[in-house]
Amino acid sequence: MSLKGWIGVALAGVVALVALGLALRGAPPPSRTITVTGQGVVKIGTGAADRQVNLFLQVSGSSQARVVARLQAQRKLAQTVFTKDQVPAQDIRIHNYAVNRYGPYAKTAKPYAGNQNIQVKNLTRSAADKLVGDLLAAGITGNVNAGTVYPPPIDAAERAKAEEAALADARTQAQALAAKLGYTLGPVLKITAPPNNQNPVMYNTPQQGEITATEEVTFELR
Repeated sequence: MSLKGWIGVALAGVVALVALGLALRGAPPPSRTITVTGQGVVKIGTGAADRQVNLFLQVSGSSQARVVARLQAQRKLAQTVFTKDQVPAQDIRIHNYAVNRYGPYAKTAKPYAGNQNIQVKNLTRSAADKLVGDLLAAGITGNVNAGTVYPPPIDAAERAKAEEAALADARTQAQALAAKLGYTLGPVLKITAPPNNQNPVMYNTPQQGEITATEEVTFELR
């Protein structure tokens, strides 16, 4: 083969290598992007099991034995209500009881006091309200109340709705900014949690019953 032929083969090889490199590298990244943070707020359904009932049993008596017996009677009474309201045993947590004497010089007919805390978890709002009413009606002594568990269980569908709302909010913001800059909005390139926020879906504590999804979204500008 002549020198000219060898030069042609070499040039063809260089062109092939350049083409292969471009293919492996893929399409060049977009030259213009915009990143915004969107938020979506969704109400947690009333059927969510995000409530907890707390019982703080309080009794008094003339002796430690009588206080212990009265606490046992209160626990038995509470258990009767739990059974009636069909509360699963695994959702009931009974803490250790405590019995104390008011003081060595206390002049009272009932110098001993006892208390015990019982928690019932994974209740819906309606079930929690009913359980509180039934416990009070049964004669439970002490403090009985219902509160929201933190963090509450978030339904997958509610989580998805919050994330979709956050993406829609980010898109609205990005479209407005792109129009001001004279561009049109391209596809989504990346969705991440905001800095210092590893969980993109958070429980909104100031307003119970809501979840807020926050997403940092990067769009291409065209």
